[in-house]
Amino acid sequence: MSTNIINKDASPKTVVSAPPALADCGPEADKLASERSSAPPSAARKSGRLFVLIGAPVLAAIGLFYIYAFNPVTQKILFFPCPVYFYTGLYCPGCGNTRALHALVHFDFAGMLDYNLLFPFLFIILGWLLTGEYLNLLLGRRVLWLPKQVHPVIIALSCLAVAAFTILRNVPVFPFTILAP
Repeated sequence: MSTNIINKDASPKTVVSAPPALADCGPEADKLASERSSAPPSAARKSGRLFVLIGAPVLAAIGLFYIYAFNPVTQKILFFPCPVYFYTGLYCPGCGNTRALHALVHFDFAGMLDYNLLFPFLFIILGWLLTGEYLNLLLGRRVLWLPKQVHPVIIALSCLAVAAFTILRNVPVFPFTILAP
């Protein structure tokens, strides 16, 4: 639990939070707390933020162009194979995601679902989270709603659904072979 320390160098209403180990250390704690609160953001932090703000959209555009231009079905040499399938011969829950993304950027929604049935859910959730974090970094405040905590039942049900999907897509019987990429 942290203790509030009044910063004597700033205005009388400025309150700085100190770690519990420094809460009762006297003037040293006051000095350290005021240095932490009044220090401007470092150049490394600003350059890292700028790198992410510029680099993330550029890398996303390059990646989407690559997926759009090259077909992972016919040009397999240009894409990494799934290591789980390569070493075990079993389909993992992510097998087919590259082909599904290729189908999505070509607006082939049926093909996207054919390659991986979980891909739309993964794409929407990850897209929302990454967009929310990017906008938070860009604007300095939350724009998209992001949950503070996910209920454990939702996490357990999601893990159970992914495990069932993984098992069923590897069963070589007709209705389940539809789940294979």
